[in-house]
Amino acid sequence: MATLAPPSASPVSVRPPRVRALRVLVVDDEAQARRALAAQLMERGFEVLTAEDGDAAAALVEASPVDVMVADYEMPGTRGTELVQRVKAARAGIEVVVIADASHAHDAARCIDDGAFLFLLRPLPSADALAAVVSRAGEKKRASERALLLDRKVGLESPKLDVIATSRGMRLAVDAAFGAAQLRTPILLTGEPGTGRQLLARAVHQRSARADHPFVLVRSGLVASDARDDDWLGEAAGGTLFLEEVGELTASLQARLVDVIASGLPDVRVMASSSADLKRQVDAGTFRHDLYYRLNVVVVRIPSLRRRKDDIPVLAYHLLQRSSQRLGRSVRRISAEALRMLRGYDWPGNVRELEAVIERAVALAASDSILPGDLDQVQDGPEPPEAAPDGAPMSTALQLPAGFDLLPFAEAKKRVVDAFEKAYSSAVLGRSGGNIAEAAQLSGLDRSNFRRILKRQAVTPRKARPGRPDDS
Repeated sequence: MATLAPPSASPVSVRPPRVRALRVLVVDDEAQARRALAAQLMERGFEVLTAEDGDAAAALVEASPVDVMVADYEMPGTRGTELVQRVKAARAGIEVVVIADASHAHDAARCIDDGAFLFLLRPLPSADALAAVVSRAGEKKRASERALLLDRKVGLESPKLDVIATSRGMRLAVDAAFGAAQLRTPILLTGEPGTGRQLLARAVHQRSARADHPFVLVRSGLVASDARDDDWLGEAAGGTLFLEEVGELTASLQARLVDVIASGLPDVRVMASSSADLKRQVDAGTFRHDLYYRLNVVVVRIPSLRRRKDDIPVLAYHLLQRSSQRLGRSVRRISAEALRMLRGYDWPGNVRELEAVIERAVALAASDSILPGDLDQVQDGPEPPEAAPDGAPMSTALQLPAGFDLLPFAEAKKRVVDAFEKAYSSAVLGRSGGNIAEAAQLSGLDRSNFRRILKRQAVTPRKARPGRPDDS
């Protein structure tokens, strides 16, 4: 009869499971060559099976989970191309390395078109080099399997996901933000536009004691200079007020925000985001130092997507599922090559750009998988500069913000206007030799308005040319 261990018994230590060794099938009709290859691979840690012909190989592949097959190209009754097609049909994920004599090099190369990983010519490379080829083939197979599993994983977990954090940098950011969720202390989320600052702020709100109260989003750059704060402060009572791009608040609203944080009235938890360097704005006099120090208590920096590429596969599958549901498509997978392209791209528009790329790929996909050809936005290089109508090259002084076309219209317009103001005021100042009065006259603006643009865009006049005082 089975007995239970007493409560005082020492716990049994459990080791984490080890990664299974790659299982390799060696196929060669020559027994000596077959045994030699098998011995070399077993010495290097592989689990090895052998077969003397194509029929035996196909039977083993059907009966056993083989990762990589190393097969002779020329065997009685079965050529390499036929064997590749046969085992791929039996087990789609298997990777195949074909070995051929130099006389069959051209024919063996065709195996690549049938899905072989690589073909090697005799004499074979060293045993270590062969083992490296087999390891790469096995890693490709496992990467493909992980990609296929992601859609299943995301399908199970996506209703619960609000912030996806696989990479170390993103996990640290999420842990820091969630660790402060129950506090009343302001949280400042920094990082590039499109990194998910608003999403993280909402997730923090949901995990706080204020989750049953409103989460009010205020886009600071769109608040008029004469606007009152009473409406959105009242709307956020008991909840969270999230100020997006807080550095763009007007001076009067900055002063009011200091009072709100200091007094605690009304009962509102303040969170803010900024893609700009607020300390630099403090030094330039465009952001209040007292507000900066009140916000700079819990600071969470969200890394750009190019610095958290481990998150890209899970993010891509999460966005794939969401786009497929929204567009009514049955696209469920991303090929291994397409995932590699997504990981290799720098994503200037961050997660927002990834979302747009995935949605376009879902809309255009011709099958149930996103393939490299569906990701033209990721592989296209920059457009060549346009020419002016008279043939002269157009000025490149105005650089539009990266990913601006992925932003909401009002936000995109503001960023483009900012870029224009900075480029225009700098160019006009250059024409005037740094003389603000003359630059204002050239622009058609009065001096005070021109000065405000210079201050807002942090444009510093260069020293005026000799004999022309800077009438500032």
